Amino acid sequence: VTAAESGQAFSIVDDIITIDAERSITAPSTWNAHLPKMVVGPVWSYAVFSRFQADVNNRVAWVYKKRTGESSWVFTGRFFNYLHQLPGIVMDTRGDVHIVFDCMPQNHECSGGGVTAQDNTRYYHLVFNGRNSDGSVDFVHSFLNSNEWVQESYGYMNIAVNPASGTVLGSLATNADFNNHVFSLGVSAPRFDFVPKLDTTSKLAYLQFAISPNGTTYVAVNELRRDWKSSAEYTGIAVYRYSGGAFQKVFSDTVPAADGVSSFIFGSDMSFNQQGRLYALYHKSPSVGNDCNYLMKEGLDGIFTSTRLSLGCLGSYPQLQIDSDNVLRVLGAHKKKLVIFSSDDDGITWDKRSLALSRLVTDTTQLAYPTLIKPWSSPLGYTPDVLRGYYAGLDDSNASWYAGSFCIPLRDSGTCSSASGRSSIQQSTTTSAATPVVPPATTVPTTGSVSAPASTLAPATPSTFTSTSGVITLSASPSTISSGEFSTLSLSAPGVAFCTIAGGAYGAGQQTQVPTWSGWTGILTQDTSFTARCTGSGGESYAASLKITV
Repeated sequence: VTAAESGQAFSIVDDIITIDAERSITAPSTWNAHLPKMVVGPVWSYAVFSRFQADVNNRVAWVYKKRTGESSWVFTGRFFNYLHQLPGIVMDTRGDVHIVFDCMPQNHECSGGGVTAQDNTRYYHLVFNGRNSDGSVDFVHSFLNSNEWVQESYGYMNIAVNPASGTVLGSLATNADFNNHVFSLGVSAPRFDFVPKLDTTSKLAYLQFAISPNGTTYVAVNELRRDWKSSAEYTGIAVYRYSGGAFQKVFSDTVPAADGVSSFIFGSDMSFNQQGRLYALYHKSPSVGNDCNYLMKEGLDGIFTSTRLSLGCLGSYPQLQIDSDNVLRVLGAHKKKLVIFSSDDDGITWDKRSLALSRLVTDTTQLAYPTLIKPWSSPLGYTPDVLRGYYAGLDDSNASWYAGSFCIPLRDSGTCSSASGRSSIQQSTTTSAATPVVPPATTVPTTGSVSAPASTLAPATPSTFTSTSGVITLSASPSTISSGEFSTLSLSAPGVAFCTIAGGAYGAGQQTQVPTWSGWTGILTQDTSFTARCTGSGGESYAASLKITV
């Protein structure tokens, strides 16, 4: 990225989501940027931070939340273990949160409430539709389990919301040949529509959705050599219009001999202009000069063409968003800065601006794969005149990844102090966690291994242990459990600025909501201690600890 700075300057609001205490992580939490990592609603935003390790036993993901206009992301109490593919997240037009992932075999419990892989890698689609008293989604006490695919999963999944109809779509590789299928989520016995291939011998990976405001749906796929040795040996990309179970190819491009190093092709991102025409970015190597990114766009005549962009080489995952004046924005990262390219002439000429983040971890050396929310992932919070997204940062001194969020207004009408998407549809702000909102059975029926529509996480055992410092109180219910069971932690911390909870699955510490918070302990097989540490507004420190006896 060598172009000189020019054009419109931007402001940015950024916040740290979490810093992982685990070191030497093999991939950033933004890996597979096609799969949504963050959603924004009118009041609350939610993000999934994932730790991807070669050792499956150390693959974990946590769900965080933040009130719009505030800077503090806090842990919701929901996490996932033993992951095959890391979770993706969307918010539907009701304000409910959907999370998809798959869980490795050997009867591991991947998350509380009976989310277990059993004998094969298992696909899960969980719907969190309860509310806490502050209006945020309740990730602890209840969820709907809608297992549309109950056979062995091969991952490479995706999820999207039709902003016009509210329908939620999923995709999944359903066999060892990576045959991908698209299907409706939350529908009993859905129809699985086979995604076509340019080369019938290839495999499909990293399918991506794009759904326009009026509901026109596109599916983009990457084709991989059947005998691939490197995970980057991608031979072709294709974009299909998807309607009524049928796929109509509108565009494709290929490379003759993908080797995963100097020759490959890979889809990046998609967006619609204000007239509903589709645009897409993709990466193609070998580069021509220093350029390797291409822009596909739908013309006034409905014909799709592509052109190489003279922007340098932005890698495999540059992001695309088209604002309310049809100005094209391409977002990437270069070293420790975000980079925005803008074009007001439909991609012919471009201005470049670099943006420094204000909350970088001190020893950051690299930002990776900033990803934007989309109208098909966050229909309640998306607006074309604000770039909202999620990034990963590498703390080189500690060899660890962390995650943060950013908000960049593109015009004076854009704001980071409130989400300005579909304001006519509001999230609930009055329902308590004890009475979760359950949609009609025809909307999200429950199938699969969890038969009850709402799975209660807290065991019925009434015993409670309480530890207090006189200012903060940490409780566990129950305080004594059998091996393989779990307990629920509750924290009361009135008047403090922030708190962390440490121990068990929380590791060295995860930030919690204040003044009250609740979360589950994770599955325990031995006595485990937990400690809450809080800091008051004047810097004073408080702590409370307890032990769960197994």
